[in-house]
Amino acid sequence: QAQPELFAALCRGPFRAGETVRVGSHVAVPDGGWGFARPGDTATVIEYARGGGVTLNFSSHEAWYCGRPEQLELCAPAPSTMSSAWVAWADLKDEIKSVSDKKNAGKKKAADGSAAQDASAARAAAPAGPLALLREVLEAPGGAGAS
Repeated sequence: QAQPELFAALCRGPFRAGETVRVGSHVAVPDGGWGFARPGDTATVIEYARGGGVTLNFSSHEAWYCGRPEQLELCAPAPSTMSSAWVAWADLKDEIKSVSDKKNAGKKKAADGSAAQDASAARAAAPAGPLALLREVLEAPGGAGAS
């Protein structure tokens, strides 16, 4: 119980493909040198070789090989790799414009008199406020908030 981190690491086994690691702060120069990688850079594990070596992809150095995995430590992914769940602003802006164009087309149709009653009912049911259009985009089928 005095070394729970050590016990957990021993039970866990080797690094797994896809995990994020970095060279430990206790290592001045890793086995094989730094290459284009720098202290503190994070990398993704590509492969754990049977002989014990680990192949990593740093953003600045792909296929970096470390023959001594004890020089590596698990860490949190870099912020840029965590943003995959977010929608890019350019894509969201295009989607908002598309919904806005559809809404304006509906207003034009209502102004022509062919759907005036439907448009007034839709306006009455729509939430008011500056975020109404964004809310409409997120709630629309196939929109940014659809899963």
